[in-house]
This record gives sequence, C-alpha cells and structure tokens, in this order.
Amino acid sequence: MLGIGTAAWAFFTSRGSGTASASVGTIYQPTGVTVPSTSNGTAISVSWTAPTEPAGVTLDGYYVQRLVGSTPSPACGSSPTSLISGTSCSDTGVSSGSYTYEVTAVFRSWTATSAPSNSVVVDSTTPTASAPGVAATVTYGTNPKWTDGQDVTLTDAPTDVGGTGVSSVAYYYCPSSAGSCTSSTPWISIGSSSSSGTSWSVSWTVPPPVDGTYKVVAVATGNNTNVSSPSAATLVGIDTTPPNVSQPIVNGHT
Repeated sequence: MLGIGTAAWAFFTSRGSGTASASVGTIYQPTGVTVPSTSNGTAISVSWTAPTEPAGVTLDGYYVQRLVGSTPSPACGSSPTSLISGTSCSDTGVSSGSYTYEVTAVFRSWTATSAPSNSVVVDSTTPTASAPGVAATVTYGTNPKWTDGQDVTLTDAPTDVGGTGVSSVAYYYCPSSAGSCTSSTPWISIGSSSSSGTSWSVSWTVPPPVDGTYKVVAVATGNNTNVSSPSAATLVGIDTTPPNVSQPIVNGHT
C-alpha cells in the first residue's frame, strides 16, 4: 500500500513455503520368549531371542512384563525407564497363579513387543504326605504292625493344594525311641516312588539289622520342588527271630 501527499509511507507482506525431510524407521520384536511350565515362586527364569535389527540400530535394551490374562505388570525389576541389557532375567517373589510374559525391545522412542510366552503355573505351597500304609506277606498286630522279615510294601496318599501336584514320595525309618523321625535323628532311607499309579508304593526289602520297633515316615516332593515335612509315623515291628521249641515230652519222658 502506497500513500501520496506531503508525507509518504509504505509496508509490505510476503508469504513463502519450504520443504523438510525426516526419516521414519522400525525395529523388530524379540522372539521365543520362554518360561518354565511350573515354578515354586522363588524365581521364574525368563529368556528370549534378540531380534536382528536394521543396520545402524543398536537396541537400548528390554523391559519385561508379567501378564494375568491381558493385564500386565512389571517383571524382573524392569520398566520402560529401567531396561535389561541381556536376553534373560529372573522374576522373583511371584504369588501363586498362572502367568505369561512379554518382552519389549526399546530403541530411543521406538518399541516392539514380543508375542506372549508359554504359561507358567506358580505354586508356592508345600505338599503333605500321609502316614505310610504297611502291607506284608506275614503281618500281625496293629500298632505296631509286626512282620517276620518278609518284604513290606509301603504306600502313601499325599495331597497338594497348590495345583501342580506331587512328583515323588520318599520313605524313611528311625528307632521308635526317637522323639521324631527326621534327617537329623538320623533317619535311614527305605526308597522313593515317582509313580502315583501304584499309590506311591515302595518295597521295603532290607529290614533293619536289629529286631525291634521302628517309626516309618513319608516325605512328599511337589512338582514345584517344595518338600513336605515328615508325615505322621507308622509304627512297624521287625521280628526275624525264630521261636524256640522245647524238647517234646512223651509219657512223662523226654
């Protein structure tokens, strides 16, 4: 605009345009996220395979999440601001339940999250063993149950409320005079069974070397590796001594 008179003034406006460019990239997610199928909750080992990233990309690290269904929570002490540099971690102090895990790769502001891992069932409970059942070819008495040295079959009915089940039952004996039958008594191993199809049975083929009464206990180990306390004891009597027979008397004469 231009004015004409005794005074003159002017102003101008202008418009312009320009272009700029920016690079857009991607990173790849970790693969093969794996956890054990069961755990006692003390530590869950999580491992994964690092992705092969595009040229020039070096990951800042990873963070791990534990999922209940689709709800995540931080795991392995990691977070988006506290990354893991390797491809494995240990998740501790996890309460009983069923979980899957995801691992997220981080490069600057870019992230890529893996597919969920397999499921892990956490069972922090301890199984319970019952007082052993005793069956022998020759038995008499009820408490103690006496055997004259024949093979004795021991059975048990352990329970596990945590859901992962029992992996084995071991049997031990100690003198009946012992206040308790534990590894510090000490106790003596009879054998172990890992088959519930036979009621966790073990054949006691090597009786104690000295006749007498003995306490027999069972100890159950869960699939989560937790070990029960010794069960209530079953009292067993071992009698391998043959009876004495006196000389017969016939018509008052020996």
